[in-house]
Amino acid sequence: MEKNPLIIDSQIGIFFKDSIKRPDELISIINGELDGVFDQMPIILPVPPDINFIDVPIVTLNSSNGEYTCTIAQSRLDFYIKGIGKQGFSDIKTNFLEKSNKILNKIKKDHKLKRLAFINRFFIKEDKDSEVISELIVKKFKRLQGETNIYSTTVQYSTRETFNDIVFNNFTLIQPSITTIKNLFNHVKGVLITRDFNTIPENDYSETLSKDVLGSIMDWSESKFNIDKILEIIWPIKVTQVTQGQ
Repeated sequence: MEKNPLIIDSQIGIFFKDSIKRPDELISIINGELDGVFDQMPIILPVPPDINFIDVPIVTLNSSNGEYTCTIAQSRLDFYIKGIGKQGFSDIKTNFLEKSNKILNKIKKDHKLKRLAFINRFFIKEDKDSEVISELIVKKFKRLQGETNIYSTTVQYSTRETFNDIVFNNFTLIQPSITTIKNLFNHVKGVLITRDFNTIPENDYSETLSKDVLGSIMDWSESKFNIDKILEIIWPIKVTQVTQGQ
């Protein structure tokens, strides 16, 4: 049996050094940079001026085709591109990098950025999702609670690595999921693998992020996805990567 990892979405998280008071003022700026791709009515959360909602998305922008989303909080902006059909990251990478750079370069003109996150979510069909994930847990631990009638299993692992003098959290999350991918399937059971590379919150990288670094960060992170190796561990069988154009 072959396991095909599909890209659910790619996300870029842009953290402002100083929180912004009016996230809604970025709507026309972002949409202008992306040639009006967000053609649905913006969703704006009314926030009283005396309440601190710094991390809550106040603005949500969506495209009518369901492929693009942008959320804006007072502390950060997140941009997403969803995979369609049998796509891998390589199928959306060029478009994602181009649009992310447009947003990033525009935002940097008026705001200093403290942190950056690059997140990708992959999905693999699997009826026995929690059972196969549980194989990543040592038997000594599983015996404490029992190794049968497994209901839910989640594995989370994080390390720190340095790239071009930037320290990143290298984060992996493996969990059961029921997922929909446009033009392919609806509400299908399987395993969700999240690969998240984000600059550590202790350091201020505003000077570094003022330069053109997104492309190199994305290339470095992609080289460390290790999705094929993760799949070989979960399913010790032949796996198939989704290639460009498949």
